[in-house]
Amino acid sequence: MRKKWYLKLMRYSFPERKKRALETYTMEMETLEKMSARELNFEYVHAKAAYEQQKNRMGIFGITLTMSVIMGVWKELFSVIAEGLYNWGMYQSREVELILFLVTFGVLVMTVLIGILLYKSMKKARNLYKRVLMLEEAQMRKR
Repeated sequence: MRKKWYLKLMRYSFPERKKRALETYTMEMETLEKMSARELNFEYVHAKAAYEQQKNRMGIFGITLTMSVIMGVWKELFSVIAEGLYNWGMYQSREVELILFLVTFGVLVMTVLIGILLYKSMKKARNLYKRVLMLEEAQMRKR
């Protein structure tokens, strides 16, 4: 029983993750080395185009986020929360409390969603870039 828990915990340790990543890399490289030069070029072009598209998406997302900060969208949202707190302190009615809760919850949800989208986008770009590098290495071995 203890050994089972130990193995489950060790699955998330750095050496185990690195070992699994190496196994995945080795299997992927074996698959790539079995491809013909034409298939390898097709995969390279496809992966490179997908990486560039993802990079462009991240750039647009970053510009949009920066523009929203510069234009003061977040400032306005926080001022609505502050006004709600002020009104809640004066009136303490259920309606003001509900509106304050909804606005605060909305801001938190938006912030978390933006963080998740940014993380997933960065992870996808990283994986695509690793694929491009692997394809370049496989092409070099073919020559």
